[in-house]
Amino acid sequence: MLIAATPAYLPVWTSTCRPDILALTFSLLGLCLFFKGSSISVAASILAFSAAILTKHSFVAAPLSVILWCLLQ
Repeated sequence: MLIAATPAYLPVWTSTCRPDILALTFSLLGLCLFFKGSSISVAASILAFSAAILTKHSFVAAPLSVILWCLLQ
């Protein structure tokens, strides 16, 4: 179903900007794991956020938003 919802130009864009898609995947995985709540998933989210930042240095928004959320709680 997701394949039908993707635009036709997406395969061309992903072949030219591979680090963006991979870093976005790691960032979203980190967010999902963090809000799952268990201590193992929080530790895994730290690894996913680290992989996102190491993949593309500009993907720091998700880890910073989680840190900010933790500080405000």
